[in-house]
Amino acid sequence: VFYIVKIMKVSEKRTAYEWGILWMLLSGTFLSLSFLFLKINIEFLNYYFLLFLRFFIPLVILFILVALYKAWHGLFSLSTLRIQLMRSFCVIVSQYGIAYYITQNSLLNATVLINAAPLFIPFLEWIFLSRPPGKSTLLGAAISFFGVILVLQPDHTLFTITSGIGIIAALGQAGSQVLFGFKSKSENILKSLFLLFLFTTLFSLIVYLFAGNFQIKSSAQISAWPIFWSVVIMGGSTLLNQY
Repeated sequence: VFYIVKIMKVSEKRTAYEWGILWMLLSGTFLSLSFLFLKINIEFLNYYFLLFLRFFIPLVILFILVALYKAWHGLFSLSTLRIQLMRSFCVIVSQYGIAYYITQNSLLNATVLINAAPLFIPFLEWIFLSRPPGKSTLLGAAISFFGVILVLQPDHTLFTITSGIGIIAALGQAGSQVLFGFKSKSENILKSLFLLFLFTTLFSLIVYLFAGNFQIKSSAQISAWPIFWSVVIMGGSTLLNQY
């Protein structure tokens, strides 16, 4: 928070690097907030239904914004659909994986794992884009990985199926960022987000219809309004994280 305030105050000295730090801090903050409310809501709602709402709520907000700004033109351009579909698949893998991990492990470990996604980005770019990482990038990745290990404090239970799913979730997150980088400067962000949440909503709806059913998991007498607002905050935080 101190660093964000410092950047905002020194407007005349703002650099692209500082803006990058600011946006990453905000993105990480909203990601953690969305995980917090995911952890809360998963105690009361069906896993598959909750994942559907995680994508559907941002889609509703984006639909209203697209309608207000009349941004329908070129929304389903064939030049971007393929990348958007692949990116949506990566996001689905990431979100389903991390949601499952949260049901089995602590929120802290889940947040650390998903924020380890940038460690994989240089290697994905090396494999798929033939861009070998520099020595400084490799050194930074090694130091960051060591930091992740220190937080997770591995023992004989770290390398399990659950931790494997958490790592796959981080890989999905990294893949979505690499794919986003292809057209990040030329693509309209509102249209990009609309397509992302449209495809993820459709996929999660299909999964929910075949694998889940709506139910309140707790037998306690809990008012529907706290759950409703908790789900809305979760969806809104997910949207702001992607924005």
